[in-house]
Amino acid sequence: MAVLESRPNIGFVFCPAHVIRGTEDTGPHAPSFYRQNDAILEGSQLVKDIVDNNFELISASVIVRKECYERVTLFPTDMPHRGDSYVWALIAMRYATAYFSEPMVDYRVHDLSMMSTLARENMARAVEDDIAVPWRVKAGAEAFGQDDVIAHCWDSIVLSYRNALVGVVCRGHTFALTVPEVEASLERWEPDLDRRARVRSRLARRMYLSSLGELRRGHLGGARKALVNSFSLEPALRFHPSIREILRHGFH
Repeated sequence: MAVLESRPNIGFVFCPAHVIRGTEDTGPHAPSFYRQNDAILEGSQLVKDIVDNNFELISASVIVRKECYERVTLFPTDMPHRGDSYVWALIAMRYATAYFSEPMVDYRVHDLSMMSTLARENMARAVEDDIAVPWRVKAGAEAFGQDDVIAHCWDSIVLSYRNALVGVVCRGHTFALTVPEVEASLERWEPDLDRRARVRSRLARRMYLSSLGELRRGHLGGARKALVNSFSLEPALRFHPSIREILRHGFH
């Protein structure tokens, strides 16, 4: 509160958490650490890290200035999984933020939590939210004129579709989209045919490279799935070096 009261340009503050399992404090939650030291964060890096879900920003740790809700946005009711990420990213585009490196909140993990329930009962909704975040943040960045965030969101959009095709794992549950479902999502979020085609092409090439990575690791089933997806998205990729030739001559 002292930081918020002394720095009106700061929109919200946050910190890491301790994990509580049952009645036991299992210690600091490593994924919730953003920095090793306290910091005032300005610029777009935090926005990009929130969009990419590079760390776990624990809801219980966040204190938001009321003005931010009034001037920027409220929580969307149609994003149960990552609506908070969307709100924090938009606020971080307009305001500085403060990070405290000391874990000062508890994060309880149990089977009846909202996240566990969502993973168990509606993983499709969680994956849809992961895809929605970069699309919605990109729209906000366009409104605010932040070109670097826009460019980053395009990359994150491709990555979110790639992850969805491969399969997203949460709390022991897995869900994957099919290529037709990705096409339907693209049509929902991007009305422009040329932009959709560019996303599809970048995604196809990313899936093609994923198939090579799976082959390197000896995961033939994963390699085949990624390759089939890449050909479905962009049939011209069939004319790239064949998997048989790659297996015959090795990787360079």
